[in-house]
Amino acid sequence: METKQGMKRNALGRFEPKPVPPKEELSTRYVHDLQSASALARHYGTAVITVQNWIRAAGIPVRNLKESMKLENVRAILAEKRLRKPTLHHDFLWKDKAYLLGVAYGDGFLSTTRFRVEVCDLDFLQEVQRALFSVYGLNFTIIQTSRGTYKIDLANRILCEDLSHYGPTGTFVWRVPKAIRGSFDEMVVAAFLKGMFDSEGSVSKYSILLACKNPEGVAGLFPLLKRLGIKAGGHVNARGVSYLWITHRKNRSLFAEKIGFSIQRKQARLEASL
Repeated sequence: METKQGMKRNALGRFEPKPVPPKEELSTRYVHDLQSASALARHYGTAVITVQNWIRAAGIPVRNLKESMKLENVRAILAEKRLRKPTLHHDFLWKDKAYLLGVAYGDGFLSTTRFRVEVCDLDFLQEVQRALFSVYGLNFTIIQTSRGTYKIDLANRILCEDLSHYGPTGTFVWRVPKAIRGSFDEMVVAAFLKGMFDSEGSVSKYSILLACKNPEGVAGLFPLLKRLGIKAGGHVNARGVSYLWITHRKNRSLFAEKIGFSIQRKQARLEASL
């Protein structure tokens, strides 16, 4: 019979202590390989305090708390414990995730470890906050900066890796994701466009305009608009800035009906122009 530490009972029913590993083996694992006492305890099937006693008895200096916290495996374990894990199944691409992708490709910054959006319009960021909760079941705080802007800045590996796997998101390299191009759901297409136009779009009396220094990325938006029945024109200037515009009342009305803006000042200007 054994305990959870793996200590065996002898014929008299008493626990026999674990055999002490050779000093060279302990030194190699603890000093050279930088294994923690917890890792060694799991390896030898004993308690952490037992391993620490072995190390002291062998004359090997025991790490203090500050030194232990610097170990790579300890940092990884602590980071995993701190990680807020989504409470909802988030593999499926639906409209709220498509909106987040549009924002990430527009005003947002996205890497495999970080997602940040900083804008002037609070209602825009509130929509981003709502979408994050809808997709991942996590609520992230909106911060007002000293510059008068609002931002969401989160470092959540699971969430960021999920959004990043759809493709590159840098200002000059993003492309419309294959999952968006191939979606049969018009709501997904419209939500992606809404995120893009919330980020990069503007409204005047006779047109809706989007400008971005990424001609290939912007070119991918035209087929999406066409699928929604919206005709758009475009131009790339000498500096490589790509412009997309939507004119004529019919097209702008379709945009308002099927896409629209989360930013109320833009939406109000659009409705006033119709």
